[in-house]
Amino acid sequence: MITVAIVDDELFVQKSLEAYTRSVAGDTVSVTRAGRSVAELIAGLAEAPDVVVLDVFLRDGTRLRDNIAQLRAWGSAVVVFSRNDTSPELRWQAKDAGALGFLHKDELDELPAAISAAASGELYITPQLMRFLLMAKLGLTRRQEEVAGYLGAGLSNREIAEQMSISEDVVKEHVWRIKERYQKARRPVADRDDLRFRLRDDGLYEDPPPP
Repeated sequence: MITVAIVDDELFVQKSLEAYTRSVAGDTVSVTRAGRSVAELIAGLAEAPDVVVLDVFLRDGTRLRDNIAQLRAWGSAVVVFSRNDTSPELRWQAKDAGALGFLHKDELDELPAAISAAASGELYITPQLMRFLLMAKLGLTRRQEEVAGYLGAGLSNREIAEQMSISEDVVKEHVWRIKERYQKARRPVADRDDLRFRLRDDGLYEDPPPP
């Protein structure tokens, strides 16, 4: 049985997460307590739960990095939950601080699996997190990531230039830089088609724009 606690300063979200976790995880998870802050949670429990599901933003003025560090020092693994923000910076901050999962509200169906992985000391990788980690490994800029997304969707240089309001020469430069980044990551691509297939395999593509 995995023991779980929830930290969120909105009672409705606390109860919703608690009810959802119990309904989908069944007998494998026991939700022991919910708190509005890390300090309140620790004060209310005699021992640390296996996993704490932690809201990204708490109104008590505490920082995400510090909350994760405090919970880990207490003995709990941490899965971070966000209702609004999915920025790469926050994901990186959470992972760097030692969180073993980062879920957005749209990924709530993955919460039981994330809890199970965290309880085993394993990092839980969602498709969004996988994309972010790959971006971090490749070291692409935001503009290069945008070009990569359109390229993976099958757009031509001219179409990408129109979508981004830049010249085709600038697009070509970005494509060359993306290929260079893959080369440095020891995942070389032979040509544009090979790059497009690699981007799709890696999940780095956007849905084609409407006609």
